[in-house]
Amino acid sequence: MKLSSRLEEIIRWVPSCRCAVDVGTDHALVPIALLSRNVVGRAIGIDKSPHPLAQAKVNRHNAHLTTRLELQCADGLQAVSLEADDVVVMAGMGGRTMQMVLQQTDWRGTLVIQPNRDQVDTRTFLHQQGWQSDGESLIVENDQFFWTSRWRYQPSQKLTVSPLELYFGHQTWLGSRDVFRCWFEREYTRIQSLPDQAPARDHLRLFTEMKKVLSELTNPS
Repeated sequence: MKLSSRLEEIIRWVPSCRCAVDVGTDHALVPIALLSRNVVGRAIGIDKSPHPLAQAKVNRHNAHLTTRLELQCADGLQAVSLEADDVVVMAGMGGRTMQMVLQQTDWRGTLVIQPNRDQVDTRTFLHQQGWQSDGESLIVENDQFFWTSRWRYQPSQKLTVSPLELYFGHQTWLGSRDVFRCWFEREYTRIQSLPDQAPARDHLRLFTEMKKVLSELTNPS
């Protein structure tokens, strides 16, 4: 089954593990791919709507994964029992929804997330709660940008994170250089065009700093 670039990027960030849980699984394409490629031993797909889960069950059957992929109609992680070395995937939802999911569970382990909005707010929340990012990427598909990141719960190793990383991700400008520059120029132009009283203009200082970083990468001294 051919997957979109957006879904392939999620799968790329999932480490080998005993079990992966996909919250908001829709048609279960991500867990099916993870199992078929032997990235994970077993998987759980969760969705609060029964309609996409009906197709997920068909896809599971066609992939011959009935015994390894569990599908649940539920909201969040409250109905599953997880271990610290399991991986939770969340995509196709806003960052604040992801925060609510994490606030409603005691589980802490490895996260792979792809929020479709509220990225800065979500990074800030995760850092404050003891999560550390070990990588973030940016891709573009159908003229829409998707930020994907992996986080590990490490409260005893809480690191100082720069305002640039909170706003622009964990060295995304290095790992996704070309796409990041495309997004950056578009967003910088948009913010500059806003009225002076627009809240987004408060971030212009960060964009100015990042522009300098990008310039130094292009023209190192």
